[in-house]
Amino acid sequence: MRKIKRSHIIIGALAILVLGLFYFSSCRSSVKVSAAKVQYGSVIPVVSVYGEIKGISADLSPKVPGVVDRILVKEGAKVKKGQILLEFDNYETARNDLRRMRDLYESGFATKQQFEQAKLAFDNSVIVSPISGIVTLVANKAGETASPGITSIAVVDVDSAYAELQIDEADIGEVKADQDVEISADAYPNEYFNGKLDRIVQSAELKKVGGRIKIDEEDKIFRGKVRIEDLEQKLKIGMSINADIVTRVKENALLISREAIYSKDGGNSVFVIKNNRVRAVPVEIGLKDNSNVEVLKGLSAGDMAATSMLDTLKDNMKVDIIK
Repeated sequence: MRKIKRSHIIIGALAILVLGLFYFSSCRSSVKVSAAKVQYGSVIPVVSVYGEIKGISADLSPKVPGVVDRILVKEGAKVKKGQILLEFDNYETARNDLRRMRDLYESGFATKQQFEQAKLAFDNSVIVSPISGIVTLVANKAGETASPGITSIAVVDVDSAYAELQIDEADIGEVKADQDVEISADAYPNEYFNGKLDRIVQSAELKKVGGRIKIDEEDKIFRGKVRIEDLEQKLKIGMSINADIVTRVKENALLISREAIYSKDGGNSVFVIKNNRVRAVPVEIGLKDNSNVEVLKGLSAGDMAATSMLDTLKDNMKVDIIK
C-alpha cells in the first residue's frame, strides 16, 4: 500500500510540474505582430470609379466608292479643320468642273441646281477633315478602292480629351462638381494625373462594362466629366482609366491604420499594445480613406495597435512588435 501511495504522490507531483512548466512556457511565449501608432493627420475619403478618356474624333470614309489617287497626310500629322486629306482619281475632273460651273453660275449661264451638283461631285472626290487634330489612322493606299462606312482616315483632337467617369448610384450622394480627382491608367504604372470634376449628368444610366450595357437595373451609374491636367497628353482618347474622387478632406483627425480595425459583436475594435500585451478596445470610427480610419472614441494619440494576426490575438496575450 505504501508503494502504491508513494507512486500516486510522484505521479501527482510530475503532473503539477508539467502543468507548471506549460503555464510558465505559455506566459513567456509571444506572438509577433506588426503595429501602427494612433496619431493626428488628414483623412481623405474617396469614391473609386472606372472611366474612359473621351474626346472629339472623326472616322472618315467616302460617301461613294472611289479609287484613291493621292494620300496627302501620314499618321501622326497635324491637320486643320477643312484640310483635304485624300484625293480620289476623279479629283482633277471634279475640281475643274466646279470652277467652270461656278463661273457660269455667277455669270447667269447656269442654274443653282447645276452648281450644287458640281459642288457635290467635288465633295465626293476628296476626304476633308471636319476637325483640327492628329491623324491616327491611314487605312488606304494609292490605287485601292475606298468604300462608304469603312474608315479610310481617322483624326483625333487631342486637346479635347477629358475623362468620363461611371459613378455608381450608391456613391452619387457623396460626389459633387469641382471635387478633385486622381486618375491612373494601366499604361503608366505608379503615375497619377490630377483633374477636376466638371459636371455630373443628372440622369441615371445602365452601367457599361467593356463598352456594353449591363442589363441589370441595380447597376445604374451617373456619368461625370473631368477636366484633366495632362500637359504631355499621355492619356489617349479611348483609354480605360481608374479614378478616385476626393469627396472631402478633414485635417487634424485622430487616425489609425485600416489594418488595425476588426469587427466584433457588430461593432469595431482594436488590439491596443501596452507593456507587450494586447487588450481589445471597442472604438467608434468616422471617416475612412484608402489607408486610414478616423477614430472618434476609444483611443488616444500615441497608442500602439496591432495590425496583423488579429484573428489569433486574445486579451492579455503577450506580443512582440515586428520592427
